[in-house]
Amino acid sequence: MQTVVSNPIFIISHIPRSEVGLLEVIVIDGNTKFRFVAFKGLDASNPREITVIPKTLTCLSSCSGLLLCRDQVSKSRCVINPVTKEMILLPPCKDRYYSWVQDLVFVPSTMTYKLAELLFDTQGQSAVFHVQTLGVPSSDSWSTIAPTPFHSAFSEKISVNGILYIYYHNDFNGSNHPVRTASLLLAFG
Repeated sequence: MQTVVSNPIFIISHIPRSEVGLLEVIVIDGNTKFRFVAFKGLDASNPREITVIPKTLTCLSSCSGLLLCRDQVSKSRCVINPVTKEMILLPPCKDRYYSWVQDLVFVPSTMTYKLAELLFDTQGQSAVFHVQTLGVPSSDSWSTIAPTPFHSAFSEKISVNGILYIYYHNDFNGSNHPVRTASLLLAFG
């Protein structure tokens, strides 16, 4: 395992070697299992269990077959390709903010992966995005996007073609319907 994300070959070599298929994350009685179903043409193979992922890791998000995981013991984060069994440790974001949303985003125009992290400032009631480009030698530091007024109780996220979409809402009215909803778009190009 590498200690920093500094190998651009990781990204370049990941895409052509990745199998096309579905990665399942199954949690039964607190135990997480990862299974992969390969798609070959119109046929799908039987699921095969992926055992390369240590039991102490929790999957935070996935993108193009890569997993963003956090170790429950050390609290460190890593990116794993469960099919090729490659793993890289991510440098920590050194900030006083509370990490709320984390996601991997693949940017096809630059052939890079970005780690986007939405951090909530509990003192200032605002949110800050920190972004890191993975696989670039100078990626040991985070870039910060200006704070925005933000407070949320719940969110859903998805990234497609270099755009991270976050839907969030809070302040329920007692009937499980949110009173306020909003969304954020973070686009990379």
